[in-house]
Amino acid sequence: MDDPFQDLLRNPPPAFDHDTAPPYLYKPQTLPILPAPASATRTAAPETPGASNDDLPPTYTPLDDAATTFALHAPLIYTISSSSHTPRYQLSVLTTKSGKPYQLRIRRLLATESRRLSLARSYSAPGYVESAAHVSPVPPASRGSPVSPGPSRGSIASISGRRDSAVAYDNEGTLYEAKNVSALGGWAGTSVAAGIEIRGCRASTLPGLIRLEKGSSLTAGKWWKFWHLTRNKANDSLREENERKMQKYGYHADEEWNRELLYRAKAGKGEVEWAGGNGRVVAVECGEAFRILGQLDGGMRDLLVACWAARCWSLGEMKWGGAG
Repeated sequence: MDDPFQDLLRNPPPAFDHDTAPPYLYKPQTLPILPAPASATRTAAPETPGASNDDLPPTYTPLDDAATTFALHAPLIYTISSSSHTPRYQLSVLTTKSGKPYQLRIRRLLATESRRLSLARSYSAPGYVESAAHVSPVPPASRGSPVSPGPSRGSIASISGRRDSAVAYDNEGTLYEAKNVSALGGWAGTSVAAGIEIRGCRASTLPGLIRLEKGSSLTAGKWWKFWHLTRNKANDSLREENERKMQKYGYHADEEWNRELLYRAKAGKGEVEWAGGNGRVVAVECGEAFRILGQLDGGMRDLLVACWAARCWSLGEMKWGGAG
């Protein structure tokens, strides 16, 4: 019988080379590609004809110089013309637990949002009689009765089939924010100040603070003033050079602010005239229509529209349309 150790010595195994990789013993098996079942094949969906250009609302650009006439029907502000009513701004309001107005926000609608809201509602649109000085809304005429121009608070409300909830308010797009700082006390209970402050929320908006004051007199009638307040760094009470002055005369908060008249709205016969700080008329308000006179850039137009919305809000008569 042979010795197995002697056989191993006569036939040694091959030496293992450490520089070469060992053979890969597990080779992948290639599987045949099976054809897809007939039920999994996709067929192209038939194309549905889209709306024609005549059915689409007008294109929207934030700096449209032709947009000078606006109509307020909360929560939207429209630009109005003889042929269309296009949403341009959106409002958001916040009230206290007791129901007092506390906060109003305004933002500019995106082009896609404006188009979506225009397509989501049907119109029973009123007509508008425009003149060089003002815009007078014309209520819809009933059958068999003539159309008589004149201001009408309910004219814009004839826009029916509304679906304002199609676009939710985006807080990040807020341009201006108005707050009723006296909400915890009385709401516009005095004839001196309405207690409303307006602040810009974007880098492109007006810096500082806008304070709304209102009053009335036998000669001037009702008026509203929008004061632009900015910090007066020279009179800052925290500066060392002002400590001695404050110790001698006391602290006066008004001295820390520069105050400049921004707009003055004055109620007239059937309309409210808006003038700038220099006295030049910049806009006229009649009913729910608001017309800007002259050309303004987008930023100043946003500011003027925001102040107009804040004045309407301060009166407590803003009609808030329900979503349809």
